Amino acid sequence: MNKIMKKIPKPLIDTYKKSIKLLFVLIILFFFFDLSSPYLLVFPICIVIPFFYRLVELKNKTERDLIKSANDTVLFSVSALTTALLTLKTLPNTSIDFFDKFMINNIGYLVICLYTILLIVKAIVARFEYKENMLKYKSEK
Repeated sequence: MNKIMKKIPKPLIDTYKKSIKLLFVLIILFFFFDLSSPYLLVFPICIVIPFFYRLVELKNKTERDLIKSANDTVLFSVSALTTALLTLKTLPNTSIDFFDKFMINNIGYLVICLYTILLIVKAIVARFEYKENMLKYKSEK
């Protein structure tokens, strides 16, 4: 385990530690506030963003492409599954409603949070690719 920790850049570890501490504070706050507040429901996503930003920022292009490919695989799989389930709702005389069962409780909240985090990772990777492509474009002019 110590060898693994030595390979991880210190800024990433610091960001990770801060993210974990903020998540613990958030969990404690959830005990004192109404969980139905939409503002509190967004906090876990906001706390995870800096960690993923630092993760993608510290990687080189090859590693970033690997993160992007893995992220895209999961993201597009979830999107395809969601679209397939939505297609079932368009059939006449069917009472299949997966969303009514799964998207109104804690499972739905977790699924939406994970999907949002995947989209955030995709946006972060796209931002760094845009920056690299813009520098390349300007240097070729």
